[in-house]
Amino acid sequence: TESNVPLRTRLNATNYNLETGKELDLFLDDYKNHYQKIYNQQTSLLEKKMHFFEDNGWPINENKNKYYNESLADLLKNINTKDRLLVYKGSLIQQIDPIFQDPHPSHLLDYSTGFFFPVKSMLGFTISTHCFDLIVIWLMSIILYVTLYFEIFKKLLETSSKINFKRTTKSKH
Repeated sequence: TESNVPLRTRLNATNYNLETGKELDLFLDDYKNHYQKIYNQQTSLLEKKMHFFEDNGWPINENKNKYYNESLADLLKNINTKDRLLVYKGSLIQQIDPIFQDPHPSHLLDYSTGFFFPVKSMLGFTISTHCFDLIVIWLMSIILYVTLYFEIFKKLLETSSKINFKRTTKSKH
């Protein structure tokens, strides 16, 4: 009967009823509890790591006060954005915390990602943004070196100057 039909197929205006609503509430409670448990585990792990460093002579709060830049963190986490999620072409785009996201290229040559993403995708490989930027700089340097060595810019200018652009003038009658 209805409980044999997956919840996903019953979530529409025609099939929705009180039983579906209760089952949806149970699902959402389980979902919330699952991720709350993971959050608590990660928080506990973070606190253990902080205690370890404090006990071994590395004062966390002193170093945070010394080296942490609140404005830079706000920029990297994009916390001032009005919309945390956007709907684009039928999918959700996360606007908050881009520094913690990974790219999802649509095809092999798709290298476009968010500006502050920690990794970039290039030719199907995932590499750090630092390495990606260095590769781009070196490729641009090599291309510019080759164009200068073979005087490609000079040849382009000479060829373009030989092109005759005729102007059409209107004669006065």
